Amino acid sequence: MSNLGVGLIPIGLVGMAAEIYAMVKFYQLWKRFGLVKFLYWVLQFALNCILGVCLCRVTLFENEIVKSSLLRVSALYFVFMLYSTVLILLRQLVCVIGKRYQWKNRCYKFIRSTKRGVGSILVFSFVISVVALFWAQYRSETTYVLDGFGESMKMTVVSDAHIGTAVLRSDLPEIVEEIQATKPDIIFILGDMFDHNTSEALRQATVKAFSKLSAPYGVFYVEGNHEAKFEEDTAGYFRKAGIQVLLDQVTTLPNGVQIAGRRDFSDEEQLSLETVLSGTDKERPLILLSHQPQEYKEAEKLGVDLVVSGHTHGGQFFGNVLTYLGNDMNYGMKKLGNMTAITSSGVGAMGVPAKLGVPNEVVVVEVK
Repeated sequence: MSNLGVGLIPIGLVGMAAEIYAMVKFYQLWKRFGLVKFLYWVLQFALNCILGVCLCRVTLFENEIVKSSLLRVSALYFVFMLYSTVLILLRQLVCVIGKRYQWKNRCYKFIRSTKRGVGSILVFSFVISVVALFWAQYRSETTYVLDGFGESMKMTVVSDAHIGTAVLRSDLPEIVEEIQATKPDIIFILGDMFDHNTSEALRQATVKAFSKLSAPYGVFYVEGNHEAKFEEDTAGYFRKAGIQVLLDQVTTLPNGVQIAGRRDFSDEEQLSLETVLSGTDKERPLILLSHQPQEYKEAEKLGVDLVVSGHTHGGQFFGNVLTYLGNDMNYGMKKLGNMTAITSSGVGAMGVPAKLGVPNEVVVVEVK
């Protein structure tokens, strides 16, 4: 197990303990309303089982309606428990401070009350989970304009679809239409199209849909961390769709722009960035495609003009700071010396089909 994986174990244990504490608080509310105690724990067990199945492998179910229903129930439950657990802990902190300083105002009494305080958290968290579920169903177009970088080009970027989790079979033709509607000169696919919930049938559907992608300078793909985990050649599906795969490789377009594509950092065969870029022409524009937004300082020193990434989902949920801590960039566009970095929040979501505070997006980069 990697050092990162080992480091996440205590965080996971703390999170589990916090979730159990929130469950107990909701159980107290359940009892206050005189509901059958046994049913509460049966409901919690059932919802946790559904969430576990969706986080592990929902491809066990062949029926698309069943899979879609399970995924959406798991999304509602996951977001509900995520936000309610945080709010329950904050409520407890307020109660401890209020007791210490003998607060007696109405706001404190409201928060301290199980029916009103915990009940309000329940309602608010449920509303947030419904909003997050519907938020993930819509996609938008985000445009960035760059000046002074080679000749004029329009680059369309798509990443992190997580087909089978957030993107369904019926979404694939729509995504292709949205990409083609931008009238791109070149198309970049930045990995994590597939994950553990992408069945063989969905992979073949992806090949069929993505084979319709076209642009004057071509369509390029780099792997994501989820695809790098598969022992099979997932890149082969994209080659079958007529897409050029770049795995620690560089290609030069007819207009002289160089495109470098990285293997994912979780891929044991990944070469050093210096090795990958060793044969590039420093006088020509250089674009780096890297699923994970990392190595920015090294990339800038090696003469990269533009690096485009995905992976973070923009945090996926409002208030998530983990993607800030684990990457050089979380979302958007920023300058680093002579290099520009752009990170997309992707067209899908990881784990559960829910997103809040960040868009599902197709990114368009216009170089003037």
